[in-house]
Amino acid sequence: MQFNVKNNGSPSTMVSLLLSRALYRLFPNDPDVIRITVAVNQRNILKAPLAHQNLVGAAFLEYDENIRALPLDQQAASYRKMVFAQTTEEMVLGGLANQNGLTQMIISGKSDDERIAAAGMIDEMTKDFTSATVSYIGKMNYPAAEKYIRDFRIWTRGTGGTIVIEISAVGGRFTLDFTQPFSDPIFVNAFLKELDENGIAYELQDVMELETPDVKLPWRE
Repeated sequence: MQFNVKNNGSPSTMVSLLLSRALYRLFPNDPDVIRITVAVNQRNILKAPLAHQNLVGAAFLEYDENIRALPLDQQAASYRKMVFAQTTEEMVLGGLANQNGLTQMIISGKSDDERIAAAGMIDEMTKDFTSATVSYIGKMNYPAAEKYIRDFRIWTRGTGGTIVIEISAVGGRFTLDFTQPFSDPIFVNAFLKELDENGIAYELQDVMELETPDVKLPWRE
């Protein structure tokens, strides 16, 4: 958190920025835009503060040549400005309408196979648009129990099936879960190198292969 404050960042924007820098270092000549999808809280704007993750939206952070020319703290400030610009009431309501349209397209399928095909088509389009997803669930508030909690883990699927970093905080520590749909650690290692070079201490805890069941939902035909 001290590093965030020092560099005008926040947990989600700073992790997004460090990941962007790592990706650019790996592929400096790639013509594709490095674009991080960062989860944002839309509950207050939608006047539903107690809602669950169905009211979490997204902002898109592009690591273009103008930002790359800036020092780190100004890069972080630029990412935060992008988030603010994309979380106005007008932007949130527009994004919600788009999301509703995509959802309706999926559920309008007449069978599981049609619905899965529609979702897969959306995934493929998203893969071309975003490089990774970053989400910060926030600080867990367990004051009496925090001294017994090592970490708080969140496992989810990234936008378009891409890389996802889930961030949580408990007991004065951040936990980052780095999930990817392949085994090569090239992106993890590049991200850790960014942490090393910026003097951010970390502890590697575990690596595991996640398996998800192939479950079909009981839709009513």
